[in-house]
Amino acid sequence: MKRYLAFLFTGILIGSIAVNIYLGRQIDSIYWEKEELRVRLFETGERLKKLEDQLASHKNPIIREVQVDLEVEKNSFIQLSLRQELTRITGDLVGEEIDTLSPYLIQRLVDGRQIQVEDNGSYRIDLNWIILGETTIIHATAEPVED
Repeated sequence: MKRYLAFLFTGILIGSIAVNIYLGRQIDSIYWEKEELRVRLFETGERLKKLEDQLASHKNPIIREVQVDLEVEKNSFIQLSLRQELTRITGDLVGEEIDTLSPYLIQRLVDGRQIQVEDNGSYRIDLNWIILGETTIIHATAEPVED
């Protein structure tokens, strides 16, 4: 009886060693694959952080200021009044995204517009050029309109 028990325990021992050797290789390969995936996940996470930081710093620029340069033949008081009115007209452009804003909109807002100046008649605004950026510059010429 002791002999059978010795064979049984020897068989169990040899079987467990064989299973350990067989499954040990699979466990090692799975462990290395897990470590490789962990490193790739870390690298991908770092790349994602960098891309998110770049995206956050590369937001669509907006118009922060509108400058109106106006040429008028007469006195500077008329020029100040006309600039004030053009600044009021174009003031809603501040805060708009530059990428989505059409320069033709600004052209339609300014070009050909007639502005009445108190006690000095009316003036026609002719748009010369526009620089569209964070500081948008509108250059125009004002000519008196004869009634």
